[in-house]
Amino acid sequence: RIADLVGRPLVEGFAPTWPDGCAETWYDDVDALADMVASPRFRELMEDEPKFMNLDRPRPLLASQARVIDSNGFDPHSRGVKLLVFAARRAGLDEATFMQAWARDDDAAMGRALGVSQHIVCTPVAAGILIQTDRAADGAAGNARPYDAVRELWWPSLAHFERACEQHPETWTALLRLDAIDSTHSMTLLSQERVIRP
Repeated sequence: RIADLVGRPLVEGFAPTWPDGCAETWYDDVDALADMVASPRFRELMEDEPKFMNLDRPRPLLASQARVIDSNGFDPHSRGVKLLVFAARRAGLDEATFMQAWARDDDAAMGRALGVSQHIVCTPVAAGILIQTDRAADGAAGNARPYDAVRELWWPSLAHFERACEQHPETWTALLRLDAIDSTHSMTLLSQERVIRP
């Protein structure tokens, strides 16, 4: 049933979901990331990407600090469904104010109210390296600017996710931080996560 939602915004007013998937990698620090990018193996992987990925459009590149907000009931062997919210801050809102709105003390309580099994907030490690994205997808090549943060939410199943959105709309809206983000340049991706290397 997740395939039925591909290409449709899961949040009213959000930009359509354009990618078919998202790869995530984790590093101990930025130096470890730099070492990986400089390695011959990385160059080999990049040469292989055009064989299975459409590289005509830039795609998300993530280097962030993830803070686990809520992990009650999360089973790493049965991950359920995961929603990624790629957020761009509202025009005129400075980064510090946005970050205060994006990661708050009530995140855990709202996540529990929505029945999430795990809740992670990703924030920039350094300016310019969190995410690059394809704002040129709508033909406005001059409007390119990065996302500012990512929220990752897991539910035991797609039914749990749909029920949370339907039964707790006010909590759902509050957690998305619609007052702080530019929804037309923000995007969601609903997925089933597969860990290749724990």
